[in-house]
Amino acid sequence: MLDINFHLIIAQVITFLVGLFLLWLVAYKPIMGVFRKRADKIKEDLDAAESARVKMEASKAQYDSELAVLTEKGRQIVQQAARDGQQAREAILQDARAQSQDILRQAEERITVEKEKAIKELRQEVITLSMQIAEKVIQEAMNPDLNRRLANQTLDQLERKA
Repeated sequence: MLDINFHLIIAQVITFLVGLFLLWLVAYKPIMGVFRKRADKIKEDLDAAESARVKMEASKAQYDSELAVLTEKGRQIVQQAARDGQQAREAILQDARAQSQDILRQAEERITVEKEKAIKELRQEVITLSMQIAEKVIQEAMNPDLNRRLANQTLDQLERKA
């Protein structure tokens, strides 16, 4: 029947354990080392990917903030240019008004000078006419009514000319 050989079972168990120990030394540690290295590599890759994602998000946030700042600066530059244009327009209009006032003032001065010149010429003409009247009066006669009438006629003529 069944014969159990304990020596053989013990020898097989010992051989199995020695083989298992040798496999553990030779195969298990290197295989586990490879698995550990692979797990570490995967973990490092995941950490690097996460780090890259965080950096990318930070870069995107920085880019968005810089874009907002640049947009604001651009808007401010456009507004400043509009204000500068308005100020330049006002300055040009102010200069034009000042120049037109100067031209009007100069024209008024010329008119005044010409008016004074005309008055002087008119006085000279009055004096000349008065002299002519005086000569006529003296030549005709020394009549005071005639003198007065001639002087009034001469003054009336001058007033009509003026």
